[in-house]
Amino acid sequence: MSGERECSPSREHARPRVALSTLVKNGRVGASGSSDTVSETDRFSETGGGGSIVVDLAAIDHNQYIVGDLVYQANYQAGLRILKIQDLATADLCEVGSFDVYPASNGAAFNGAWNVYPFFASGVVAVHAIEGLAIVQPQ
Repeated sequence: MSGERECSPSREHARPRVALSTLVKNGRVGASGSSDTVSETDRFSETGGGGSIVVDLAAIDHNQYIVGDLVYQANYQAGLRILKIQDLATADLCEVGSFDVYPASNGAAFNGAWNVYPFFASGVVAVHAIEGLAIVQPQ
């Protein structure tokens, strides 16, 4: 599992209207990488404000889960990505860890991590890859 990295993502800034729940939605994959929308909402059907983050990976981000101030993301060919929520209002997320389950590529294809499960009390994260299962212990 790779360690902490300095992070300076491109992002759009906006203020949220409410501060009850956090919603991280998968974005689109483009020439500059994939993007996610981060927002706070009082209902899952209505998001309020927030911002977006663009990462420099072509890999497709998929299922995401928030535990505390960390976002655990299945990112197909790029594997497990762990992002720390620095400032939710501006979508300031910093990658603090990763585990590549498909080292052959980080392209926009459907190989690698399909889902992650970061809810074990031990802190272990299960990474369900299309090619198999990886169990990792983030440091």
